[in-house]
Amino acid sequence: MKRKTITLFLIFATVMTLAACAPRSRDAMKKCDRAGSLFLVAGFDDAAENTDVLFTVGYDPAINTAYVAQIPRDTYFQFGKGQNKINQIYATARAEGMSADDAMKHTAALISDAFGTSFDGYVAIGISTFRKIVDAIGGLDIELSSDMNISVEDGKEIILRKGKNHISGEVAEAFVRFRSGYALGDLGRMDAQKLFLNALFKKLSGGLTFPELLRVGTTFYKDVVTDIKLTDALSLVRESLTSDIERHSIYATVPGEAINYKNISFYVLNRKSAAEMAVRYMFADRELDSELRFCNGNDEIFKDVYYDDTIGIREYRDDNVTDINITPKRN
Repeated sequence: MKRKTITLFLIFATVMTLAACAPRSRDAMKKCDRAGSLFLVAGFDDAAENTDVLFTVGYDPAINTAYVAQIPRDTYFQFGKGQNKINQIYATARAEGMSADDAMKHTAALISDAFGTSFDGYVAIGISTFRKIVDAIGGLDIELSSDMNISVEDGKEIILRKGKNHISGEVAEAFVRFRSGYALGDLGRMDAQKLFLNALFKKLSGGLTFPELLRVGTTFYKDVVTDIKLTDALSLVRESLTSDIERHSIYATVPGEAINYKNISFYVLNRKSAAEMAVRYMFADRELDSELRFCNGNDEIFKDVYYDDTIGIREYRDDNVTDINITPKRN
């Protein structure tokens, strides 16, 4: 595969996941046999092929609502290799000789089983065409609640201001990759990506024609690892253009807390709230984490978070997503 990075919001792949199983799409996506559909979306880092961005997209056509569930890259997940982080599953499979497709199938199988659900497809993408695609659709409007300075290579900075910012492909890449300046580190970056997704959905719903998306999609589809056929994806994208999806999207990070264990950063999932989220966002019909992969039962620091009944789900929608405060570190 080509050079990879954490950026996963390539336009065409995101749209087609949101449109699956809409009322007139049954023929295009026949394997959907439940009320909604669910896809796994992964983005890769530059060197090790870790899936440093990972989320699910569920769509319920009955209420025209999309559910985006972000899974932190440091989420503890026992699979017997490395540090047992969820972002290492795909990279480990690739290192053991699996093809990109087989490695994604393996990754999707483990994650779907852990959350008690099943995926209707997966999309894994990299950075090779990200800037060009954002530029091809005329850039995006990101709205921030405060000023933001993004450190980039060679000591340079990109400055974004409180309010609406029109960003190019270069700035978009820096925005979704930046994490070092957040008080919450990777969790701060995930909040920034919620803002990006909302801006993307608005752009897609408000200003792009199907021919424009067709040109964008076919440009990079060959670089995507997916089990969704291009012809199916195109028919689904056509419907999404009239769905006003940004007003019917809900974003949340899988509930839990970050910990430090033996000088390694982990994110520990909370069993109770994650189970509730799996049912709503991922259409789960089985027990969450039946094999206890999300908890290191040998240490109290994991169990304290995993079994904490006070940890809840924090949701964002179009009407409050711009309230996200991307908190900078204090010097």
